[in-house]
Amino acid sequence: MKKADVIALANEQVEILRDDYREFTELALVYLSAAKGEDLVTFRKPGAPRKAMWIAKLIYSLKIALSESQIAELQPGTITNSFQSPKIRAFTTFVTHVYAA
Repeated sequence: MKKADVIALANEQVEILRDDYREFTELALVYLSAAKGEDLVTFRKPGAPRKAMWIAKLIYSLKIALSESQIAELQPGTITNSFQSPKIRAFTTFVTHVYAA
């Protein structure tokens, strides 16, 4: 799927999704730069651990990728190492194109 196709499908689905799946889809749209200024989401406090740990990993990866510029300003190794950032970005790109579609 192309980026535009993923964005179109995610925009259609975001209103009917609930909880973590909605948060993931909103973050995916921000990551794919499809969200407009008023549509930007705020980072929510992590909820209680659930059986759906996969979606939590996706959400946390998106949050790290979206906060990459702020993380780069911190001391090296505080949150991620220099070799982890490209891997997180690649994983996030893959997930937003495959899982959000």
